This record gives sequence, structure tokens and C-alpha cells, in this order.
Amino acid sequence: MSEKLKRLSNISVGDVYPVKGGSITVLEKRPRHVILVKHNDEYGHEMWTRKDAIKKGMVKNPFYPDVQGVGYLGVGKYVTTKNYKVTEEYKRWVSMMQRGYNEDFKIKNPTYKDCTVCEEWHNFQVFAEWYTNQKGYGKGFDLDKDILIEGNKHYSPETCCLVPVQINRAFTEHSYKSSGLPKGVRKNISGNYSVTVCAEGKQEYVGTFKTIEEATKAYSKAKSARCKELALRYKEDLGTRVFLALMSREF
Repeated sequence: MSEKLKRLSNISVGDVYPVKGGSITVLEKRPRHVILVKHNDEYGHEMWTRKDAIKKGMVKNPFYPDVQGVGYLGVGKYVTTKNYKVTEEYKRWVSMMQRGYNEDFKIKNPTYKDCTVCEEWHNFQVFAEWYTNQKGYGKGFDLDKDILIEGNKHYSPETCCLVPVQINRAFTEHSYKSSGLPKGVRKNISGNYSVTVCAEGKQEYVGTFKTIEEATKAYSKAKSARCKELALRYKEDLGTRVFLALMSREF
């Protein structure tokens, strides 16, 4: 018997082995080095594995939070890859967790400074169940957190929705930070105020006005109209709640 097989054959029921983030206990042995183990944590997840994985400490715990220190894959039917490609739901989940818990990302993208993710969505399986049952699933839509509730910073089933990229971009307005003026308003060399709104990812000219008040009103009117136009265009792809939120949004 080789030295490797000797080491593997030493595994016994009741043995405890270290794994990433904790340990496992051997519960049952079967032929061909197939072993039933239990993770020694609050979840106590049981799984079948192989002796070589146990010896190398490579038995993965689906409840170990290895995504941004809080997210875990969980146990269920949703997978991270399919046909050698990362699944849409996993991409969205990883991105969401980054926005909620990656400090370097928040420094580079300060609009996400105070973002958080609800505890139930720390479990990928729970998020994926919600995500794949949304009307826009499979259409390349964006995960949005502040259309249903303006100014919201919390990702959760109650606050999030899937929307076309065109709608999501419409809510991203250019702001001239050094001017101290409202979004979409800029003072030109003549002393008047130019107004633009975001349309299809580009700035669309609305008009030029003599006062900030006039410019602000023009921006609000144009932005609201643009929002309603997009809502009507994509009505068939939106849930009722999202559609009504877009139709009633005032800027």
C-alpha cells in the first residue's frame, strides 16, 4: 500500500478535521473513499465528500462567508456557473455584495458609501430565488435599489427591482460639483442657465433660461416627462409596482 493510501485509510468515524473557517466531523464511511461529514458550526450542514479532500482541508462549507466577508453560497438549486459561464444571478449578487461591503469600491464610488444589503440576501440561494422570479430576468436588466424608494441605500426584496439599462441610466444625472447648481443645470458664459437631462446614456439639451428657478423647473418637467416616456416604452417588461413608481416620480 502506498504512503498516500495509508494516510487516507486512517480516517475514522468521529474524527475532526480543519477546513476553511472551521472544522468537520466524520459521520460515516463508504467504499471508494466516500465520506459523510458534518460542518461544526451553527448550520451543521452535512455533505458527502472524498478522503483526499478531507486530508487536504478542501471540503467547502456552503455557509462560510467568503464573499466580502458576509456573503455565502448556501444550499439549493442555484449555481454560480452554467455551461462554463457565470450565471446572471451570481454576477448580480457578487456586484451587489461589493457595493454593500467593499470599502475600496465605496471610496472609488462614493454614491455607494452608505449602501447595505439585507441579511437574508447574504445567502446567494435566497437572492437568486428572488432574482430569477422577477419579470426582467434573463433580459440583461440592471438591479436597481432606488426607483421604488427614492434615495434608498438598502438592497432588499422590498426595495429592489429589475429595470432596463436605459431606465437605470436615466436616473444618473450629471452634476457640476464646483458650480453649486442643481443637477442638470449649468451656467454658461452669457450668464444664463443651460439645462440638460440624461437620455439613453447621453445628455439631451432642454433649453437655456435666465434664472436658476426657471432652469430648475424646466429640468424637473423634462426629467419627469422622460421618466414617463421610458415607463410607457418598457411597460410590458416592468412589474406593476415599478411602472407606477416611474409614472409618479417627480424630480
